[in-house]
Amino acid sequence: MLRSRTKRLNTRTERRPSASILSVIRKTLAEMCRPFGIIRHWTVEIIKDGLYRCRVRLKEPEQQRLAAQTLGGVLLNDEICLEIRVR
Repeated sequence: MLRSRTKRLNTRTERRPSASILSVIRKTLAEMCRPFGIIRHWTVEIIKDGLYRCRVRLKEPEQQRLAAQTLGGVLLNDEICLEIRVR
């Protein structure tokens, strides 16, 4: 199960993603990361309308580098950083 305890907001835009957008992002992250294990923690940051930066931590840290390379993200501070577009 995918849980979010923290949703980081961009300080330039004091907006929060709507519940429906967070639901789409949660489902998308779960599907993308499923082959690499369970998601332990994730945060969302608004970049601009329709584009979100997601930071994901997997339960199995040894899978994070492979997941970042496969999903086209980068590994920063033991977190996978991905950009997701939601329409």
